[in-house]
Amino acid sequence: MPALIALLSVLISAALQDHPTPARPCSPTSLCPFARPSINQPHCHHNAPTATPRAPRNTCVHVPPHNCPHATIRQPGSTHTAVQLERAGIICQLNARTSVLAAANPIESQWNPKKTTIENIQLPHTLLSRFDLIFLMLDLRDEAYDRHLAHHLVALFYQSEELVEEEYMDIAVLRDYIAYARSYVNPRLSEEATQALIEAYMDVRKIGSGRGMVSVYPRQLESLIRLAEAHAKVHFSNKVETIDVEAAKRLHQEALKQSATDPRTDIVDISILTTGISATARKRKEELAQALKKLIQSKDKTPALKYQQLFDDLHAQSDAAVTKEMFEEALRALADDDFLTVTGKTVR
Repeated sequence: MPALIALLSVLISAALQDHPTPARPCSPTSLCPFARPSINQPHCHHNAPTATPRAPRNTCVHVPPHNCPHATIRQPGSTHTAVQLERAGIICQLNARTSVLAAANPIESQWNPKKTTIENIQLPHTLLSRFDLIFLMLDLRDEAYDRHLAHHLVALFYQSEELVEEEYMDIAVLRDYIAYARSYVNPRLSEEATQALIEAYMDVRKIGSGRGMVSVYPRQLESLIRLAEAHAKVHFSNKVETIDVEAAKRLHQEALKQSATDPRTDIVDISILTTGISATARKRKEELAQALKKLIQSKDKTPALKYQQLFDDLHAQSDAAVTKEMFEEALRALADDDFLTVTGKTVR
């Protein structure tokens, strides 16, 4: 249900709005993993048309493998309202004038619950963090769900008279409803909704401070504003009320619970989406680097250390499993601090 409400919010989100005095314009709602509402076509298609400077108001894209060589997307660090696209020698910058609904498959063709969203999808966190909402559509083993899905798929090809009578809304009516909301409803924040947004932001910040981490960023506050405005549009309301803010909070929290939960601690960690690594994993890397530093210092009489021997010693003294990848990352961290140099398979 949250995903359906979010989908409706994306469809109804209109073009860029003129807010009174924002730090930067708030873009329409974006949903599920891809850049920001800034792209007017899938970023890698062999026969894709040339990009034009203005994007349509709603865009649905399929995300291809991240290493596709036929196009490059660069997300400028100084702005979140435009994206630079380089393809076939053509360079253009697209304004954020559209909502983006996108889908991506896990690199292993099956979701790995032991990995984070970034590790499963292998998209840069600089792109993934631009999305207001990210939901996981998993194929769970549930008999009731499987039966319901089977009935739905069969109904696409055959409908009995009873099923036809159960249709709740004609598709043409739904299309007109969405078009009217996008064209004629432009809600503004009320005083109560403004205070509710500020309090919601501050409450989450306090929770993160208690854990010694940043749990929410200004970008998430902007997401709440966009979602609250979209929810007001759904009800043809020209004013964003507290009820819209509460609905936006529920959507945002549910999306974070699905996409930003650390599989190692089962705790929501927004840094998974914003930095690409959880706070737990970052702390583990720092501890491993310090353990390796102490190990090398204990062998100060040896001018050069063998790579494999150093790895075996670190693995033997560590309580947790240490992989070659983790060991190499620790070496790189110490090399960046000018503590050591690595030459081939020798550490000095």
